[in-house]
Amino acid sequence: MNTVKYTIASVLLLMSAIVTGKPLSIATWNMEHLAVENDKGCMPRVSKDYLKLKKYVETVDADIFALQEIQNIDALKRVFDTNKYTLIISDRPETKPYDCKVWDERLKKKVKTGKKSTTQNVAWAVKKDIKHKYSASDNIRELDLNTYLRYGLVLQLPKHELTLVNLHLKSSCYDGNLPSYDAGCTVKQVQLERLKKWVDQQGDQKIVLLGDWNTKIWSMNDYTTKQLPSFKVNTLSLKSCNPDYLKNGKAQPGVDHIFTNFTDKQANLYNFGKANEEGVEQNRDAMLSDHCAIKLDL
Repeated sequence: MNTVKYTIASVLLLMSAIVTGKPLSIATWNMEHLAVENDKGCMPRVSKDYLKLKKYVETVDADIFALQEIQNIDALKRVFDTNKYTLIISDRPETKPYDCKVWDERLKKKVKTGKKSTTQNVAWAVKKDIKHKYSASDNIRELDLNTYLRYGLVLQLPKHELTLVNLHLKSSCYDGNLPSYDAGCTVKQVQLERLKKWVDQQGDQKIVLLGDWNTKIWSMNDYTTKQLPSFKVNTLSLKSCNPDYLKNGKAQPGVDHIFTNFTDKQANLYNFGKANEEGVEQNRDAMLSDHCAIKLDL
């Protein structure tokens, strides 16, 4: 019965794409501490870096971007052309800054950089020709358990009969080893349970859950996927683009994912090569952020 439902939903979405004249493309991208000012935050940038980010956006060319680690709307305006995109950011209050740290290979530990963090919000960038509805009252605020965690940002696409949720879950339990007595893992477990409760309340609505899950999905049998049994992981086979996460010379699964309850398609990862003349292969310092964008064409 479920197979029939998904098939019908996929056909309806395809028909919608035919009517609009093109498929709908949805991307998720953690922009790594995108600050509004030069040389601020835990990923300090200069003007040329923002120009490279802007070029990268044009390379990915998604209709909708689900974005994470954004200070505010003005930071987004430095990267996204407001003539092309409508920008939406979480209404979560600003968080207290913390000390930025980087890994010191010589000392084998993280050390302070002398800079302070900026607020890390989730946000949307939606092309002007995509009809959408957004209300802050729809957001899944229950995912913020300690004022430092992010809301689930809900976006409605009435024409496509789709609900999108932008997520940035707790940074912990990357391999999905839940339940666990580790404090961070416990928080993520609660987040997933609350997300499941929200999903169950939506009935038969077609839903896309996307963002930085901070979890490597190794199979359809880990704790995260078991919480969302009606969803497919369209990013299951993707690896991280970050050379920092190589293990024994091999790329590991990424933590950015796109879940859907109506289709099972392969999402594509967009490396920074076309937008960054310095290249990125095996070179973390040349990356424009520590995550690459992942796009799904519907």
